[in-house]
Amino acid sequence: MKICIILSIFVSLAVLINAHASKRAATSTVASQIRFLLDEEKSLRQKLETRVQKLRQQAASLNNTIVPCTCTTSSPTSTSSTQVAYTGTTGTSTISSLNPNTVFNFTHDLVNIGHAFNPTDGHFYAPVDGLYGFSLAVYMAVRYSIKMELVANGKPILNVQTAHYYSGSYNRQENMAVNFAVVNITKGTEVWPRYISGSGSLYGQGVPTFSGYLLHEF
Repeated sequence: MKICIILSIFVSLAVLINAHASKRAATSTVASQIRFLLDEEKSLRQKLETRVQKLRQQAASLNNTIVPCTCTTSSPTSTSSTQVAYTGTTGTSTISSLNPNTVFNFTHDLVNIGHAFNPTDGHFYAPVDGLYGFSLAVYMAVRYSIKMELVANGKPILNVQTAHYYSGSYNRQENMAVNFAVVNITKGTEVWPRYISGSGSLYGQGVPTFSGYLLHEF
């Protein structure tokens, strides 16, 4: 009986010892895994720090190779720094007894930006070299005719013509004519309207118009 009790005690002790050993083994395994993870984290951190240091060195090297820009830049400019725009009419009165030397004062409803138009002689004076646009419109009553032109320093650049034709059953009425031209002229060029032929009169009513403006300055 005593022998059985002693054996039972030994078996219990063996079980306890084995359980304690297993627990210690498990604890040792966990500790080993933690140490591994800590070592791995330390290694990765060192590698990252090394990579960051290399990138900083490369950035510093690139900065040393950058050459300051010596190019000049300019902001966009307008097509023309000179502002020129003129338009005017002859008013409501009829101008009679026309000839090639008649001065047409297109001074009513006047827009004269840049003062290129001189109301004294009725001429447009180009203030700069450039491309200019000019237009001329004329008006006549029935059974009359007129032909006019715009000239630059005396040379024609455009012409307009209007008339009323009547012959028996043929009745054609063309009371108004207008034309437009773009010309390349130099500074100081004079542009003005000139009478060519017709009935010798230019009707008013605010319709006859002379206009000129600067499109592009050279």
